[in-house]
Amino acid sequence: MMSTPIRRRVLNILVSVDSLVASLGTLGAAWPAETISSMAYRAELHGMHFRHARPFIDWLLSWLEKDHCKLAYEYARMKRNLPEDMRN
Repeated sequence: MMSTPIRRRVLNILVSVDSLVASLGTLGAAWPAETISSMAYRAELHGMHFRHARPFIDWLLSWLEKDHCKLAYEYARMKRNLPEDMRN
């Protein structure tokens, strides 16, 4: 099993790739550093076209956690993706 610092780095890279895919997939319409999961939940809240992806993403990642897209959205809203000294 990977140690915690290595796991954190791998997770950071995966989230960065996720954000890049979201940005490229929307031709730049996604917010900077927004993940596909967070974007899908936000789209559902606002009745945007991408809202239909949220149930599929939650199903796909149900092995990881329940309500993955909502948790990703809340994580971003709390600015947990920023260093501690940059959070409100």
